[in-house]
Amino acid sequence: MLDKLYGGYMKYILFSLLIVFTSYASQISQTQLLNVEQQVHKVDFDLLISNISALEFQLKKSSSTEEKVLIKSQLLTLLSQQQPTNEQESWVLEQQNSKESLQLANPDHPEQLLEIINIARQAKNTQFQWKVTQKEQDILNQWLTQNWRWQPFLDNPTELDYKALAEAITKTDELTIDWLQQQLTKQALENTSNRLLAILTMGKSNPLLLKQLWQNPADQYSYQVLQHLKTILPMEKAIEQMELASKNDKLISQSLLLLTKNYQHHERAQQFLIKKLQQPNSAWHAATALSQASNSQLQKEVAVLAQKSSNSAITFAAKHYDKNSETKE
Repeated sequence: MLDKLYGGYMKYILFSLLIVFTSYASQISQTQLLNVEQQVHKVDFDLLISNISALEFQLKKSSSTEEKVLIKSQLLTLLSQQQPTNEQESWVLEQQNSKESLQLANPDHPEQLLEIINIARQAKNTQFQWKVTQKEQDILNQWLTQNWRWQPFLDNPTELDYKALAEAITKTDELTIDWLQQQLTKQALENTSNRLLAILTMGKSNPLLLKQLWQNPADQYSYQVLQHLKTILPMEKAIEQMELASKNDKLISQSLLLLTKNYQHHERAQQFLIKKLQQPNSAWHAATALSQASNSQLQKEVAVLAQKSSNSAITFAAKHYDKNSETKE
């Protein structure tokens, strides 16, 4: 009897705790979210940022939990973009313990809930951004006085270091970036991560840094730079870099696809693609890329090769053009 009573009491306690921990997670519809956003849009955030007491008053008079969460979220976003006062730091620190969040039904899968706001996580992100901003300023000051060596950064870079450096690069001039690239080339180019190479080359292209990037084991940053070559380099230079990148086994497929997509009408790109189509180690990569080409000259060259060769990759590319022609007819 006592066991049953104790079991029932424990179930009641667990259920009560469950209510406490889940009551802060509010589910909201698209329509409700739009309505709340319209209400929050009327709030004077300049006042709330400068006066935490005014913020507390605003939260108390808010008509719903959803509105309170949205106000806090917007305020955390705004605070992340400025140097905080002690009062603001204290308030953000308090929010790290918040259980408040907003969930929205997934439009594609209504039975699933998408968390669109999580106050505790956002508060941590705001604090992290403050650290990034401070680190960024320290880096810019070192660049300004040319008191910068790459080795300390390369020894054990953290996420904070990378974020701060990337933001500093966007706020400095090309002469400084050029100086930084030269220093890296002299000091420790071969030990440089792809992430750092990507940050520096996206700020200003550099053949030596790009060459090192293609020689390194490929990762997401290699692909990122490869995708952006079209925007950071003139046509001839971009084609040249894609050719160099194709020497990396992990990058050859993407390189040839991008050459076909962006430069199939350029004679140099055409010649390189045809050359790769005839080499055993790259034939199928080139065939896959060329099968998507719409340039008539390129298609004719593949067709001529197919007549002279029994190579299955060349045949595949040529037959793909025939199928496209039949579909159009």
